[in-house]
Amino acid sequence: MFDLITASEAYRMSADIVCKSWQRLWDNESAGRYTYNLIPTVRTKVTFSKVRNIGIAYCRMLLHDTMLKKDSFHSGTSDTALCDCGKAEESVEHFLMDCEYYSKARKVMMDNIEDLVSATKSKRCLRITEDILLTPCHEDISKKNVVYQGSSI
Repeated sequence: MFDLITASEAYRMSADIVCKSWQRLWDNESAGRYTYNLIPTVRTKVTFSKVRNIGIAYCRMLLHDTMLKKDSFHSGTSDTALCDCGKAEESVEHFLMDCEYYSKARKVMMDNIEDLVSATKSKRCLRITEDILLTPCHEDISKKNVVYQGSSI
């Protein structure tokens, strides 16, 4: 008449229903779109640095809750969103990719990323963008390849 299921099967089925429901909510939510563009799938494993301040900085960038002027202006704690360099709003993208004030640190960052990608022996070209820098994983780069170095992001 009725098929019996084990407790572990019931838990697995419940977890699957919850995950699908959570994904549906995440897909249709209007808030958090910046983070959604970086992490569109719920239950994505995000690996944080063992260096606490780097992990916190990464999390704040994912959530658009940095102390950069664009976020601070949006929250009302800065009078302007304009970067001190005067060329653009001080956003995560500008900070990581464009600001002339951080060109030396950016070169070190890009060299480290290039070394990391080269170590994976990837034959395809990887264009380094803000999205690549903030996305929690890349198919060619495993956690064991990542070397965390001191940073003041």
